[in-house]
Amino acid sequence: MSFSQRVGNFFLAIGVLCLFVFAVDLRSYDNLSTYEYLLTGLAAFGFGWWLRFARKTAPPPQAAPPPKPAPAPKKAGLLGGLFKPKAPPKPAAPPKPAAPPPKKGLAALFSPKPKPAQGKPPQKK
Repeated sequence: MSFSQRVGNFFLAIGVLCLFVFAVDLRSYDNLSTYEYLLTGLAAFGFGWWLRFARKTAPPPQAAPPPKPAPAPKKAGLLGGLFKPKAPPKPAAPPKPAAPPPKKGLAALFSPKPKPAQGKPPQKK
């Protein structure tokens, strides 16, 4: 409930109270009718009604609901695996790059030698 609606409720209550006092005063045996309560009650009731009910704002737009998740894939039945299409063969792996050419000169003297494969004796040229 917004602040203006709360203030409107207050003025509605004050207006009803003033109109009640005016009605009780009319029913009394004395001729002391006070029309100030009538005017105050009508003004407060009208102002409270205007604050409470006339200033309604549109509700904020509703956000779109989130999309539903995709349904789970169905499980294969008793013979489901028999009629599946075969998966396409995987492409062949690319060839390994060729070994770099041997180094010459001083670079061949100071560079680390490659380790021979285990299980085979080193071959000499």
